[in-house]
Amino acid sequence: MIVSRLLALPPLPEALAEYSYVAYLDGQYLQALEAAEEAFWRLQQIGSLRAVRSIREILVACFYRLGLHDKAKRLAEILEVDPLGVKGIFGF
Repeated sequence: MIVSRLLALPPLPEALAEYSYVAYLDGQYLQALEAAEEAFWRLQQIGSLRAVRSIREILVACFYRLGLHDKAKRLAEILEVDPLGVKGIFGF
C-alpha cells in the first residue's frame, strides 16, 4: 500500500476508497475500515459528496460486520442529514 501511495498521490482519495471497497468485499473489514477512514477525510476536503456518502456506507457496513453496531447505527443516522461530511465520520 505504501508503494501505491507514493505512485498515486494525485488520485489518493479515490485509490483509498477503491481499496476500502475491495478489502470489504474480501472480508478484510479492519483494513477496509482503516482505508475508508483515511479516504473519508481526504474526500471531504476536496468536496466529493457522492464519494463521501459511499465511504460512509462502507464504514457503516464495516462497523456492522465487526460487531460495532452502535457506531454503525450512529453513522447510518447522519448519512442523510450531513451530506457534506461536516460532522465527520460519527457526527460529532
